[in-house]
This record gives sequence, C-alpha cells and structure tokens, in this order.
Amino acid sequence: MGQRKSGSEQRAFEVLGISEAEERVYRQLLARSAATQTDIARAAQVPLSKAQRLLDSLQHKGLATYSPNSPRRYVPAVPDMAIEALIRRHQECLQRARMAAQEMQAEVVRKRDKDAPEAIVELIESGGAECLVYEQLHRNARHEIITLMRPPMRVSSLDPPYDHRLQIEAQARGVVFRTIVDADFLALTGGVGLLRSEIEAGTQARSVPHLPFKMVLVDRHTAIIPLDLERASSKVLLLRSSALLDALHALFEMLWTKSSPMPFGRDGEVAPCAEDTAIPSELQGLIALMCAGMNDKAIAIELKMSARTFERRVVSLMKALGARTRFQAGWLAALRSIAEAVGKDRMDLACGNRSERG
Repeated sequence: MGQRKSGSEQRAFEVLGISEAEERVYRQLLARSAATQTDIARAAQVPLSKAQRLLDSLQHKGLATYSPNSPRRYVPAVPDMAIEALIRRHQECLQRARMAAQEMQAEVVRKRDKDAPEAIVELIESGGAECLVYEQLHRNARHEIITLMRPPMRVSSLDPPYDHRLQIEAQARGVVFRTIVDADFLALTGGVGLLRSEIEAGTQARSVPHLPFKMVLVDRHTAIIPLDLERASSKVLLLRSSALLDALHALFEMLWTKSSPMPFGRDGEVAPCAEDTAIPSELQGLIALMCAGMNDKAIAIELKMSARTFERRVVSLMKALGARTRFQAGWLAALRSIAEAVGKDRMDLACGNRSERG
C-alpha cells in the first residue's frame, strides 16, 4: 500500500468524493464542451467500459449531463455551480452526522444512572490519548486557553519548525492564549525559541521563578495536569468543571499578577522593559531578559553573543546603574522600572483631570 498523501498534497476535490480519474475526465469535458464515450476513452486512454463508468459517475454527481441523441454527447456542468452544489450536499451530510452524534450523547446521558455523581476527574494513561485530548481541547475552546509551562515537555516540541495550527485556528474564533513559564523552562535548549514563536503567533506570556506543576486549562471548564514531573510519559489527570478547577483558575490569575512579562514583541524581537536615557540602548535588551528570569547562558544565546561579551555587558550595566553587585543591579533596574510606571500613571491621571476640567 502507498503512503497516504499529506494535507498539502491531497487534491482539492478529493474531499468531495471526486476521484482523480473522474476529475481528469471532467477536465477533458470542459476542454471540449461536449464529448462522446469514445472521445473520452481515447483522450483518457482507458477502455470504453471504464470511460462509461466515469461519465455515469460524473452525471450522478451533477458534474455532467448528456444529450438524448445517439451516440450520447456528454456536456460538462459549469464548475462553480456544480462544485458549490456538491459542497452544500456534503455540508448537509456533516450536519446530519453532528445531529446524530448529539442524539447519541443524549441517549448515553439518559441511560446513565441519575444517582451516580458526574465524573469530574479521569485518568489518561497513554501518550496518544493525551495528544488526542490536547487537540480536542484546542478545537473546542471558545474563550480562553491558559497554560502553566515547565519541564518536561510532553506534547509541544522544542525543535523548529514549530506547529501553531491549533492556536491559530482557535484565535480565529476569538480564543485568547495566556501562558506562564518558569526558569527551568527558559533554561531548556530551545525553550526560549518555542516561547518566542508562540508569542509571535499571538500568545501573551509571562515568567515566574518556579512552577509547582504543569497545566492546560480551557474556558474554565476542562484542564489536563500531568501527575509526574520527572517523566514525560507519566499519566495525566483530566479535570472538569468543579470547585477544584475554579481554584486552579484562581491560582493562575494570582501567578499572572505576580509574574514578569516576557520581553519579546509580536515580531519576536527583544523589547526593552523601559526606556532609560541613562542606560545605553544596547543594554536595554539585557535588562529586559534579566528581569524575565532567564539565566546567563540563555540570555547570551538570545542576544547572539559569547559568554565573554555577555560578562562585559553585565559589567557595563552595573557601571551605568552604579551597582557593585549583580543583585544590586537587578534591584536598581527594577526600581527604575517601577518609578517610570508610577510616573506614567501620574501623567495619565493628570491628563485625565485636565481633560475633565476642560
């Protein structure tokens, strides 16, 4: 058996049930405006019997008609109208299948023991099942997907090219993506690259020093949580709406308010935390990455510099801030950011007051 073609290699009309041979004969008809069975057999280089079967199939699908005279002359239907009719027919079939699935689910619910409590926790024991649930959660999301991301990696890959199709499809429906990563994730080889690509795709991201567990929570309705953080193949809990899920969502919001924004813009470039004329522009990005909690090696790789150059930049930063230690440099940089934020808030408030008086 041959390998199944990938999505990009599949023919456009295959999903409508039009075989490659039928499409070829249809194109032959379009090129001739009208043709007999013999014409088609000769053009397609197939036996007369097969040519007739293909013409009959096209006629059944509404892609061709034939004249009453003998021998029959087959005339192609206008492509846009004929294909649109086939699309509508398939949509109706899909809608019937959806309704049948809903009725099937309703039947399952009716048969379920009414006194039995609803299962709010399920155990997912295989990696394949976890990937399937992960995909279904993204495809069914309607409002928000929030993530606590730390090692080990389970579904996402740290190696490019990155696949963000599920995220892009969900965002097209209005789904918002927020994620919090920890220092261990940022220290992974490829961790910063994956995070930057997600930010470019539309994710809002922040960092904290440490996360106690991993989680994906969708619409405050369903979540998946790995049970063992030491093994990437460990079992996973699937949680549904409950007080426990509400508590996990509240925990995420608490972490979000205390976390540091990641210093990457939608273009993937490092965005400085704050403009400070006292600090050289080449050091602004360094401050931003340090504030995000990235370690020295990850920062050096991100800024495309050697370890020696990185150390020289840190020394320059300490001099610009008037700091004696790196800890003091971080503290002073944080104070400058806070002072600037307070100053901006005061300026906005003053502008608002002037506007109201005006």
